[in-house]
Amino acid sequence: MISSTNSFIRSLLAGCLLLFLLAGCSANRPAEIRTTVVNSPVIAVMPVENLSGIPAPLVGMRNEIVFHLEKSSGNVLAFDRLEAFIVQHRLRYIGGMSHDTARILKAETGADVALFTALEYYNDQSPPKIALSARLVTTGDRPQILWMDGVGAAGNDAPGFLELSLVEDPDILLRLAVSRLTASLVNHLANQAPAAADDRRSFEPQTVFNSRLLLPDRMYTVVVLPFLNLSSRRHAGEMMMGHFTAALKQVADMQPVEPGQVRHTLLKFRIVMHDGLSLADATALFSRMNVDLILS
Repeated sequence: MISSTNSFIRSLLAGCLLLFLLAGCSANRPAEIRTTVVNSPVIAVMPVENLSGIPAPLVGMRNEIVFHLEKSSGNVLAFDRLEAFIVQHRLRYIGGMSHDTARILKAETGADVALFTALEYYNDQSPPKIALSARLVTTGDRPQILWMDGVGAAGNDAPGFLELSLVEDPDILLRLAVSRLTASLVNHLANQAPAAADDRRSFEPQTVFNSRLLLPDRMYTVVVLPFLNLSSRRHAGEMMMGHFTAALKQVADMQPVEPGQVRHTLLKFRIVMHDGLSLADATALFSRMNVDLILS
């Protein structure tokens, strides 16, 4: 009787130990990217832009992105060539690129696309938190946004049984977030459409209005201007500009303009919006950028 009880206790302890090890491994190991990209374009992975307002391991984030892209057979431009290009042309802004920069980047480095990543939030205190956004932009004469996505994660998102899946190491959470973001990019490069979202609503609108100014069979180019930031959060206006650009990218007949080109145009023509966009500035943007719509 005592022998069978001891055997049961040993089996129970062994099962608990196995669950503990499996939970710890699943919590600390980033998801593997199983998709392989065939004939991948040459990707220039730009340095990560820090919009969080606090110091963060930006170099480690970029290295992690490059690591995942190279594992999926992504053709990543060597960083020494990219760094030499940045130094030679004195690029101070790494959050986007103008048409001129895109053309020169293509001609001098052979990069087909550029990947811009922004760190929107970072907290390395337990439980750590991180938010990243990224977009893929073509190089050449007229850059276009091909893909945009973002990811937010916290160490206590899914603590699990007895908090065995709680992530307290910010480096582990960083790798988890980067893995999810690069998996989305790799799926796009492999021409794999994401799973369709359930668009069913509990309450449908009773009335619908369609503006006659927007034709259903036409593609519209849209300029998203930097948002007026009245909050206490630094860079909040730039982040909202990015989120609205990403939302418009999901609309079938909308093509948002690369934010780097928007910034370049605003600086070039010294357009400063203290309380919004004036009629004169709007006229200048329409004529200079040759766009259909402006979101301000």
